[in-house]
Amino acid sequence: MKIQEIITFLESVAPLTLQETYDNAGLLTGNSNWECTGIITCLDATEAVVQEAIEKNCNCIVAHHPIIFGGLRRITGKNYVEQTIITAIKMILPSMPFILTWIMCCTALMLPLPINWV
Repeated sequence: MKIQEIITFLESVAPLTLQETYDNAGLLTGNSNWECTGIITCLDATEAVVQEAIEKNCNCIVAHHPIIFGGLRRITGKNYVEQTIITAIKMILPSMPFILTWIMCCTALMLPLPINWV
């Protein structure tokens, strides 16, 4: 299954037009044409979550809070956001993990995903 199919489903449940002006929902890194090898869900995409995704061969992280809220001027690893992004970027070549972030309403989080998605 392509990442775009997951995006299409998530946008049908939680349209991007419903996000607040300060939110940064949607595909943040990666490519919607990639095949999905597995999905990790979390509240916050941290370096530990990225490491878990790599260990479990999941190249899709669906997080409630976006890892990038505003513009980044540099990525030097000085805080957890920058460290997480560096970890994800370092792993793109060998395993293609990325972060797919959505802000969803609580009911959307409770919807079951079709079994054949992963």
